[in-house]
Amino acid sequence: METHSNDMEESDQVHTLRVATGLDWFDENTGGGLSKSSKVWIRGDVGTGKTMLAMQIAARSQFQRVLWYSIDPASHSHMLLERFSLSPAGAAKFTIEEQTSLAALPAVIGRLNPDLVVVDGLERLEGDLDLEVEAIDVPARAFAAKSLCVASMVSGALIMTGSSNAFRPIFDMDIVIETRPVGRAFFIKNQFGQVASDLRFAVS
Repeated sequence: METHSNDMEESDQVHTLRVATGLDWFDENTGGGLSKSSKVWIRGDVGTGKTMLAMQIAARSQFQRVLWYSIDPASHSHMLLERFSLSPAGAAKFTIEEQTSLAALPAVIGRLNPDLVVVDGLERLEGDLDLEVEAIDVPARAFAAKSLCVASMVSGALIMTGSSNAFRPIFDMDIVIETRPVGRAFFIKNQFGQVASDLRFAVS
C-alpha cells in the first residue's frame, strides 16, 4: 500500500510540475508556468495580439520542442518567431507548419513528439464541422467543437488562439486569457479560479 501511495504522489508531481514561460505575470498567475498537460486558450478581437502573445509564451518558455501550427498561410509566423525568440537556440526549438485544416496535425505531432503545441488562428479553419444546430448558434458552437477536436489530438501542453466568444471552451481549457487593444490582457480563468488582471505584453 505504501508503494502505491508513493507512486501516486510521484504521478501527481509530474502532472503538476510547471515549466516557466519567462513572462513574469503569466507565471505568477499560473503557479509557475505551464504544466506538461496544460490546455490554454488565448481569445480576443482581431488585431489585439493573440498570435504575438502566444509566440512570446512559446518562444520564452523552457519547452524544448515546440510545434507552431498556423491555420493561415499568410500568418508571417517566421517573422514573428525571429522577433520574439531570445536567441538562435530559442528559434531552433520551433517547427512551423502553416496549414488550412487540422488534417496534418496528428501526423506532425507523431513525427515531432513536441513538448508544446500551439494552434494559431483556430477560427480560420475551413468548414464548420457537421453540426446540427440552429443557425444563430453555429459560429460559437462550431468554434467550440473545433477547440475540443484540437484538444483531443494533443496529449501534452497546448496553446490555441482564436477570435470567438464561444463559452464552452472556457470550461474545457485549464487557462483562458483574453487580449485587449494596446497590448493588454486579463485572465478569464486559471487553475486558481476566475481572475481578472490588467496585464501588458509587447505587441511590436
